[in-house]
Amino acid sequence: ILLDAGNLALSYSKAKTSGEADLYYTRVKYLRRPRVSRIERNPKSGKTATVLPTHEKNLHIKLDAKRLKKLKKSAEIGV
Repeated sequence: ILLDAGNLALSYSKAKTSGEADLYYTRVKYLRRPRVSRIERNPKSGKTATVLPTHEKNLHIKLDAKRLKKLKKSAEIGV
């Protein structure tokens, strides 16, 4: 599953031209929003979709054309 997700992420990223990249991943329970300063009372005033990961791991991905073709085909079928 990680290789499938990594290949999809790489295929839609700016690094797809190089054909490989390092991806960082973690479990959702290890994501947290950054703290808001005491001056800013509104908790939603921070940047949208900003999270701080902990316990992250590194995965080096090389773009795999066969895997991408298989994933796109299964998405069309709805499997």
